[in-house]
Formats: sequence, C-alpha cells, structure tokens
Amino acid sequence: MRGVTEHRDMCWGDIKLCKDSENNEYIEFRERQTKTRPGSNPKNVRAVPPRAWATPKTPSRCPVATYKVYQSRRPPTYCHDDAPYYIATNTNMDKSSRWFKCQPVGVNKLGRFMTTMAENAGLTSKTGGNGKRLTNHSARKYLVQKLNDNGLPPNQIMQISGHKNIQSINNYSTINSNQHRTISRTLSNAHSEQIGQPANNPSSGPRPSSLVSSNGDVQLQNVSNRPPLPNTLPSLFSGPINGGSFTININNKSVCTCRKRQRPRVLYSDSDTD
Repeated sequence: MRGVTEHRDMCWGDIKLCKDSENNEYIEFRERQTKTRPGSNPKNVRAVPPRAWATPKTPSRCPVATYKVYQSRRPPTYCHDDAPYYIATNTNMDKSSRWFKCQPVGVNKLGRFMTTMAENAGLTSKTGGNGKRLTNHSARKYLVQKLNDNGLPPNQIMQISGHKNIQSINNYSTINSNQHRTISRTLSNAHSEQIGQPANNPSSGPRPSSLVSSNGDVQLQNVSNRPPLPNTLPSLFSGPINGGSFTININNKSVCTCRKRQRPRVLYSDSDTD
C-alpha cells in the first residue's frame, strides 16, 4: 500500500481467508479505495486480487498463520467487514485478555509503523543503513524491487502492486548487482564472438589455401603451412572453414568491348548547297 491514508481506510473485510482447489489456505486482498481506484467507478477494480499462500514449513513467516493470530486476538465485535483493520493495542492486558481493543489506530501511529520496525530491527530511525529514509511507502518499493530481482516480468508485477502501466514499475525498480555483473560480462566477452577460429588456435587444423585455375574456378585445398584465408573468402560459406576441398564456380558476365553503332545525325538547313 502507498501510505498512511490507504492503511487508515483499510477494513477488516478487505482481507479474506480462502482455500484453493487443492485445499491450500491463502489470504486475498480485496482492494477498495486507493489513489488509482477511488471507488467512483465500480468497474475500476483489480483484475487479479493479490494472494498470499500459507507456508507451513516456515511458520514464523507464514501470512496465513499471522492473520489467524491477529483474528483470534481481536475483539469479536470488531471482526465484521466494515471494522477498521488496524486497531489499538490493549495496554492494560493480562495473559488471558485480548491484545487489542475496539479503537482504530491513530494516523500518527500508522505513519510511524515503518520507523518503529526499523528501530526494532537494529536500523537507525531515519535510514535503513543504506542512506535511504524508510517510510510505509518503502515496503511497496521493496516489493517491486524484490520481484524484479527474481526475474518476474513487469506485466506480472503490476498485477500484484496494483499499478496501471509498466512505466511505473520501471520507475520503482533499479538494476541490482547480479544484473549489473551479467551486463559487464556480456560486454567484456562481445569481442571474442567472431566468425572463424583464432589464428593461434591449435585445434583449428591446417589452414586451407586458395587456388585459381585457368577456367576461373576457385579450389580450396587442405594445405598446411599456408597463410590464413582473407576475411572475405570464409564469408562465402556463412561460417568458419576448418578443412576439406571445395570448388567454387564463378560465372562472370561477359562484357562486350565493341563500340555501339551510332545513329546517323540528320542536319537540316535552308541552303540549297548543303
């Protein structure tokens, strides 16, 4: 989500616990009003609602398990669809009481969520250790960057992030170290991708030589200790020549050296003596 306003407007009914055809649990986000979808047009909805499947092998990072814990600790009267999703914590609770109370979280506290998590994670309050300020919007940027780093195409990322054009995805994501290294290696190896074998390659075998006969035929024979072929001759074969005998018949169009017959020029004159 983009920022404090969208978190503030989020309701409990915006997230549903579902199961797929293989009986696997997942939670689905059903977006209501956002910056790009203010709700005025009922047809302006996500084509693909974002889903997060359960991860039983890693329960500490399982989104379904976290959702169930949050649901069990909420007041039953605040589990209807229109109830605020983020509600205040119960500061006077004991082990048997609910963790939360029937009161929405304030705007200022919502705005400090990312800062609080950064401090608890050992990062500074204003930066994430890399000189960048962490906000609630940073989670959205990180989502796009992580999916881009793992090779997902932009048209799939925008269906999860809710963007309407690919250009927005390109503005969010930047090149990572692995991609930069791949580009560098590709450019560094570009000069070695040439047609034919290198001259000092021992596996290239004897070099062929060209012989021109009297009738205009070009014969390539397997002769050692010969100079390399010119660059234009291997190009006739669309690839390197590693040996063998070839005969090329070159048909040259004969050129007529005789002079063309000229048309007689007719001179017109009014004189009787011409």
